[in-house]
Amino acid sequence: MRLLRLTLALAVLAIGCTHGKIEPLGEPGPIVGKIRSVSVRIESVSTDRLRVYEELNGNEIIKRDVTAALQKAGRYDPSGQVDLEVVVNNFRLRSEGNAFWAGIYGGVDKLEGSVQFRSPTTAPRSFNFALSGSEHWYSEYDRGDRLDSFGRILGEKIVSVLNP
Repeated sequence: MRLLRLTLALAVLAIGCTHGKIEPLGEPGPIVGKIRSVSVRIESVSTDRLRVYEELNGNEIIKRDVTAALQKAGRYDPSGQVDLEVVVNNFRLRSEGNAFWAGIYGGVDKLEGSVQFRSPTTAPRSFNFALSGSEHWYSEYDRGDRLDSFGRILGEKIVSVLNP
């Protein structure tokens, strides 16, 4: 019985995870210096998804979470030389009802796009990111909370490419 409970708990963890990747575009190279600014914009998404994103104030949520991750890692300084731009080009958050009633059968939430680092001393560095997940199935049904989770995870992914 104990093995069955452990197996079920691990299955819930495996299914209920937000995961993602961030991959470089072009040749890898260092990102030297501290980030002085973070900007976020959304483009090329359907009207209904854009409406939800804007209602949730998505740009500000992602900017806040990415900036917080950079500050925590010691990579943010307003007097730095590197500008960071996040462009969201695929966004989906299921409705609260769908998240509650359909769970994993209702699809997954998504946040995808690109990140570009610009500095006057080095060539720009670009990365694509893709986050998707279901960590919220059992604990977070609110769309704002789920978008905030994506923002925090994106911040962690960005820090991972700055501090490999």
